[in-house]
Amino acid sequence: MKIPLHARTKILLAAARARLRGRAFSVRERALLLLLAAAALVVWASGLVSAFRADVETNAAALRASEQNALVLGTREIVRARLAEKARELRGNADVSGTDLLSVVGELGADLKLKPESSRPVSKDQAPFDVVTVRITLRNAPLEKLIEFDERISNEFPSVAVTEARFQPSGSDGLTLTASYEITSFQLQPSAQKNLR
Repeated sequence: MKIPLHARTKILLAAARARLRGRAFSVRERALLLLLAAAALVVWASGLVSAFRADVETNAAALRASEQNALVLGTREIVRARLAEKARELRGNADVSGTDLLSVVGELGADLKLKPESSRPVSKDQAPFDVVTVRITLRNAPLEKLIEFDERISNEFPSVAVTEARFQPSGSDGLTLTASYEITSFQLQPSAQKNLR
């Protein structure tokens, strides 16, 4: 129950007058003073409850964040071990320079009886990797040989990937194609290798 401001002012003035006159408060005045004090107590208590709820929610959020951080920190060693394992795989082929990448492509082509036409390798520094890219064209190649070529690059060389492939039919059967590939070698830079140890 909210007491209007003018009524509260009247109550306070009446109380001050009564005190000044030295007489006791009437029952009505006591009741109004009691209501005013009760209203002030309710407003104060509701503010206190709101502040308590906000503190509880803040503490709950901090506890959830702490649990999540503990989970992340608990798996940190597992993640580091997996990163180190992948780094070892990449270091295993770290010597795949532009010439080596051309050699890899040439050997795969010879194994599959394909004749790759290669462009000059392009090297880029894209930290934390040194990236070597070469473009090749395989003319009049059977589809199954192209699929095998792609699978062998992906499976046998963890740091080498086909980053682009385009195909055009070159025979009447629809299964003989001319394929253009962009093949990229990713070499982990020495500074990045130190950070993973």
